[in-house]
Amino acid sequence: MWMSSVGRYAGALGATQVPADWTNVGTKFNNGSVDGMFATVNMIAQLELNRGLSPEGAILRCRCIRAAIN
Repeated sequence: MWMSSVGRYAGALGATQVPADWTNVGTKFNNGSVDGMFATVNMIAQLELNRGLSPEGAILRCRCIRAAIN
């Protein structure tokens, strides 16, 4: 179910879904196989994702999740 929602999201952007997980997404991004991805702040530093940015590239920061703590 989750993968189908990712495919729909990629399709809405006119992109192609590239299968990846946390073990290989950093390599795929830094080599240019993946042009965009969602990542948590700690993943950016741990996977050295800034190395894969082109001169026109950017890391966008946005609040995507709302959490309620009781």
